[in-house]
Amino acid sequence: MKKKVLLGTFFLNFVNNPAYAAGSISIEHNQGMNEVRQSKNYADTYLDLTISDKEEILRWDGVVDASARLYPDKDQGAIFSLGEAYLSKTHGRTKYSVGRKILKWNPNEKSWGLSDLNAQKGFNLTETDQEGINAFHFERQNSYSRLHVFASFLHIPQVNPTFTTKKGKIIGKNEWANLPPQRVKFQDSDVPIYYKVIYPKISEIVLKPSVGLFNSWEVSDNDEVYGYATYKPENSIRINATGYYEQFQEERAIVTAKPFINMHLVTGGGWKRETANGMNYAFNIERITPNRGSDSSFVFESLKIEPVYRDETYVTSSVGWSGDRLSLTASHIWLAQGNEEITTTFAKKPKWRNAVGLFGEYHFTDSLGLGVDVKRDLELADVVIKSSARWRMSKKTMLSAGIQLIDSPDDSSFWAPYRVNDSIFSRVTFVY
Repeated sequence: MKKKVLLGTFFLNFVNNPAYAAGSISIEHNQGMNEVRQSKNYADTYLDLTISDKEEILRWDGVVDASARLYPDKDQGAIFSLGEAYLSKTHGRTKYSVGRKILKWNPNEKSWGLSDLNAQKGFNLTETDQEGINAFHFERQNSYSRLHVFASFLHIPQVNPTFTTKKGKIIGKNEWANLPPQRVKFQDSDVPIYYKVIYPKISEIVLKPSVGLFNSWEVSDNDEVYGYATYKPENSIRINATGYYEQFQEERAIVTAKPFINMHLVTGGGWKRETANGMNYAFNIERITPNRGSDSSFVFESLKIEPVYRDETYVTSSVGWSGDRLSLTASHIWLAQGNEEITTTFAKKPKWRNAVGLFGEYHFTDSLGLGVDVKRDLELADVVIKSSARWRMSKKTMLSAGIQLIDSPDDSSFWAPYRVNDSIFSRVTFVY
């Protein structure tokens, strides 16, 4: 009961007392450079709201990081993300936290947009903002080691990018929703698909157990080795689907889909090094083993579409340097296991198979900066480029503009549905 009171007070302070909150309101215009994207009628201009702050509340340290994007079109509506929201208390070398907290276990996870430990914010798939784990967290820092243990029975899955159904049609919330096929070939005819979604009970989604363990050891003044393991729900929702052909009122295929949550085991470990001259290195191996389970309550018709379960192993490495004005990072990711091509509808595809990346940021002054992020998959020839310039006009106002380019020549690639999302964007942000 005491924890509930503390959490309630925590959120009431942020909502009701602006002095405790720090955040921003942004108006962004995203001008598509591709006629196909423009024909989908997604809103080019929208409003972003963020709140991000750290405050002491009733002798607990409170952290909140939340976002919302509001679209003018009623079908798109709004999307939300809760990155972190937790209370913590420190006693000597021990720290207790309760709430939604990002796991800082894999140093290369965020830069490559992996989402097996932490979920992704998902407003834009070229961005890498994360969402944490809802749990009770125990952390202990000793002279030469660091321990982090978490446990929970509450799960909030990643929901962005998402879609809704309206009169049998799938409607994406924004251009990053990878919609399923709208038509299908049947007996030499091209017939529309009518979708029915069976929404599970909320308890079937959120009441899922999770437990995890991380431990690291300092092997020298600059070097650290670590290992981790967690058994938890997958962050992304899986879908069972079934269907049949109907010829009563009109020719169409009826497809019924039901989301469900699957469990998986994530294990990993690696090495990282930080030096006094600004250099940092990181190497990580991570293995994901999903349960081969399913939703036993779902009844299949003649057409059966089930999730594809496969083990995956990622090997990632990075080297970076940070100076007073310039920061550079070069990185590599290799999908060592689970590289088979998947064409099944609703199947989960890896973002990268064998890719290199380069990130750079330069600050001309304290108020003017330029950043560029380039990634290329050496196996599929995918290229994702995002570059932006930022100018802080005043303490409360910031302007930014940039370009986003996606090239994906292979139709089997994760990025293939988004190659029409090339755009030029501009944003004005008001900070409070």
